[in-house]
Amino acid sequence: MAGKKAKFALTDFFNNLFNNFGKLVFTNLLFAVPLAVLVTAFYFLDSALKLNGYFILMLSIIPLSPFFAGVTLVTSRLARGKENVDVFKTFIEGIKNNWKRFLIHGVITYFAVIFSYFSIRLYSALISQPNADSFFLVMLYVCLIISIIIAVAFLFIFFYVPSMTVTFDLSLKNIYKNSALMSFGELKHNIIATFGLFVIVLFCATILIFVGNTDSSIALIITTAILMFVLVPALASYVI
Repeated sequence: MAGKKAKFALTDFFNNLFNNFGKLVFTNLLFAVPLAVLVTAFYFLDSALKLNGYFILMLSIIPLSPFFAGVTLVTSRLARGKENVDVFKTFIEGIKNNWKRFLIHGVITYFAVIFSYFSIRLYSALISQPNADSFFLVMLYVCLIISIIIAVAFLFIFFYVPSMTVTFDLSLKNIYKNSALMSFGELKHNIIATFGLFVIVLFCATILIFVGNTDSSIALIITTAILMFVLVPALASYVI
């Protein structure tokens, strides 16, 4: 019975994906407008401040989050097989009804990303230092493993936070509590979703590597922009 359910679920997943692929692209294009504006604005802010730090560019996550509410509402309805989804109307509905809570999600996501990125980067750099004391090296590996586990836990939690926010009328406390519980309780599904995201990354990386072999930096930038503006965020949301 479980095998049949999994088979039907997988069939529904791909049927909905192929039948609604155009709507996913349109959803992504709607999200691409604020994505382009905000990422460009924070890029120039980082350049003006001459900090060359990812933490400035990553600040774009916060004002982008309310727009991701629109993406989440559209993709959640498409994934559930709802017919006649008006993409534009649903996208605006998602933003209008959830922008405040998604703004808070954006702040929390920003600090989670910053913590995970710099922790893993720091301990990896320290481990690579020559002539490190063996006990100190062991402690660094322990800290690195803990940082990776925390980063994965953050990832699994944020699988549920957006869709739970647009679907249920829950307090922020309950959204994060339930998401944290499901990050462990739904481990199998989280691993499957992570694999789906890995396939998307692998697909994009293959295209970028192929374009990169042409030794044209402009072509690489254009291809990256096309993938981000036309496909990736909405497809990733659909997979989750």
